[in-house]
Amino acid sequence: MTATQRERLFREAVVLRGDAARFKRITQLHTDATRATLGLAVKACRSDDPRERRAGADVLGQLGSVDGMRFWRESFPVLVRLLRKDEEPRVVQAAVIALGHLARQHRAGMSRAVGTLCALVNHRDVQVRHALAYALPNFGKGVDVIEALILLTRDRSSDVRNWACFGLGTLVTLDTPSLREALWNRVGDRHLDTHWEAVAGLAKRHDSRVRRRVLDALRSGMNGVLDNVWSTIIEAAPGYRDAEICDALRHLADRGWEVSRAVAQCEAADVE
Repeated sequence: MTATQRERLFREAVVLRGDAARFKRITQLHTDATRATLGLAVKACRSDDPRERRAGADVLGQLGSVDGMRFWRESFPVLVRLLRKDEEPRVVQAAVIALGHLARQHRAGMSRAVGTLCALVNHRDVQVRHALAYALPNFGKGVDVIEALILLTRDRSSDVRNWACFGLGTLVTLDTPSLREALWNRVGDRHLDTHWEAVAGLAKRHDSRVRRRVLDALRSGMNGVLDNVWSTIIEAAPGYRDAEICDALRHLADRGWEVSRAVAQCEAADVE
């Protein structure tokens, strides 16, 4: 990519309004894993224009994603500075998401950002809190991360609650009483996505309180269950070691569902 092409893409990523158009340019910059693109993004993060700072953070978050994000060390302090100093919510949101992306491949190196991220859990802007619910599970299962996600399961925004429940229930493997209680408190949430993410998270932990909901979901052919939690519930079901649940899985198989692995687990556990 030439310097002219690089600068044109970046300028378009700054001025275009639609997210799809913006990220088409940013994705192209992600593939240009050069120090020239790094320098352009870092410079933008120090701009007086919040649109440039936002675009700079977006680029740093996945720069060189196809080859290990090798500029993560240089990106880290720039993004953390935006978290601590920037007053523009869209810039902070972009920095949170960027650090979350980097943490997927460099969790240990990103761990120093956890405290700063968790301090934003009560941020006034809903999109910042939504970004936290999205990003924090990538930082592992430390106490601070779990406590922040638990707080976010009680957020006034249904989208934030939904992502926090998905993070706690599905992405995080930890199993503690406080984590289970946070999920249980969202079972019956008026927002159906949040409700089913909570059920799925508890089902993964074979919590007896959602055993009946799991059984009813299987017997109904997942009628009314959101598509994005089907696989989690089916995979978790044999762990109950429950004859009724295993029988419901067999009936699903008879109806053409691909649940052979779950049925085999029931049979291996000798659940009749």
